[in-house]
Amino acid sequence: MAPFREKHLWFETQLDRIQIPWSRGHITLLVDRADLLESSVEKLLRATPPRKMRQWMRVGFAGETGVDVGGLEREFFSLAAQALLAPEAGLFLLTPGSAGYRIDPAGGGEFEGGCPVPGSGSVGFWSSEASLEKMEFAGRLLGKALLERQSLPALLTPSLLKHLLQAPLLLSADLAALDPELHRHLEWLLNQPAEVVDALDLDFTVTTAATSFYAMDHEAEGGAPSQKDRLPSFGGGAGGGGGGSGSGVELEGLGNPGQGGGKSGGEKSKLAAAKAAVPVVVYELVPGGASVPVTAANRLEYVRLLSQWHLGSGVAAPLSRLLEGFYTVVPPDLVTVFDYAELEFLLCGSQTVDVEDWRRHTDYHGDFARDGYGQPEEPNSSDDPEAGRGAAGGVQKLHPVCQWFWDAVEHELDEAERSLLFQFATGACRVPAQGFKALQRNDGKYQRFTLEPADPARMRVPGGRGAAAQAAAEAREGCLACHLPTSHTCFNRLDLPAIRSRGELREMLELLLAADVGGFDMA
Repeated sequence: MAPFREKHLWFETQLDRIQIPWSRGHITLLVDRADLLESSVEKLLRATPPRKMRQWMRVGFAGETGVDVGGLEREFFSLAAQALLAPEAGLFLLTPGSAGYRIDPAGGGEFEGGCPVPGSGSVGFWSSEASLEKMEFAGRLLGKALLERQSLPALLTPSLLKHLLQAPLLLSADLAALDPELHRHLEWLLNQPAEVVDALDLDFTVTTAATSFYAMDHEAEGGAPSQKDRLPSFGGGAGGGGGGSGSGVELEGLGNPGQGGGKSGGEKSKLAAAKAAVPVVVYELVPGGASVPVTAANRLEYVRLLSQWHLGSGVAAPLSRLLEGFYTVVPPDLVTVFDYAELEFLLCGSQTVDVEDWRRHTDYHGDFARDGYGQPEEPNSSDDPEAGRGAAGGVQKLHPVCQWFWDAVEHELDEAERSLLFQFATGACRVPAQGFKALQRNDGKYQRFTLEPADPARMRVPGGRGAAAQAAAEAREGCLACHLPTSHTCFNRLDLPAIRSRGELREMLELLLAADVGGFDMA
């Protein structure tokens, strides 16, 4: 198998080949931040034919100023992914242990009075065309992210990534990643004597409860349902078509693996009453499955079918629309060269911020590049604490403000704070898979990160990025002129005020990171 670098270089060449040149038209996406998901589906799915999906895209937010040269598009990708994954969207479900997001088997239904209305037959909860459209939009978003080299805050399960790659699934390993508890229960079932299997009274069905509604209903009662309570059940009782709850078998009195002490009678009654109000759909794993008991003789087939249901067949309709949207942008033969971990890396970028790589691929302008500062030099063995690695890998002398900045980023911020600062400065939620050298503008051209002294006349912009932090700074006595950095996300540029000490810079970053970094309403 070719190394990732070779495959990635080939993939980049193929993306350039299918990308429609700017001179032949582009997509203008004007979305409503207050209704982001619906307006995005309308613009990028219903109003954009498939033949245009490989055009370059420019993004704007209704009622906001700002011309998209890359920053707005990066923010859009991040916000759209978050909207799709939000629990209230009813589309995806975070797996136990945060292994990633899966398509919610109990999602995509129509709602009346806040309660999902299940479909009938094999359609189940995914009976709403509007929800299926959102899944197709999700596929287009994933494809556009690859085509336009954008990173998404959307960690998907290995099985879902394999579907995108048209790669074979490993039932045991992929189910263990999707739902470790269910996997343990199935392994337990395969190792029990016949009399125990018969006593479980299982049949060839799987019962799915309305995830979002149950979560809201239970939380309204003051409870905090576990992930187990929210996932589809292991299977129903023979002849009953139901009976299970949670992601594993309810094996009370039979040594259910990993099960703790039982609930009190009052808690059980309350939980039973809450569950009784939740719409459910019973799926048959085989024709007439509700009448087929699970025995020692057929349990292996039951485990195989149930695993397949959880890994794909139980969400066949939304999965099909997701793939349709994805392949509209990126042909399947372009991605099948990767494994699922490599595709995840391409989609999500790096989850960590390599400060040395960031510093190495930074340019300096204005006073930060005068008097010998910020200029690449030949590599040497200098131990000067005021020196940092240059763009070419050598050593360059940094302006004191820039050196204090990098010292603070590397030694005083934790990983979450570094990610937040990176998002503030570039608008991107993750570092590109190729590292900081791959930062780019909207037109696909590379745009290195830049540090520049702030223009005092543009430091205090009402309503701009950092406005909340500005107000907090003004309330703090002694803060240097209450100035905070300004970001120009379209150009990957951060303007730093003229601070006088490391302490002031540290205080400035604390105030900045305490503010909301979202939005684009700045001069």
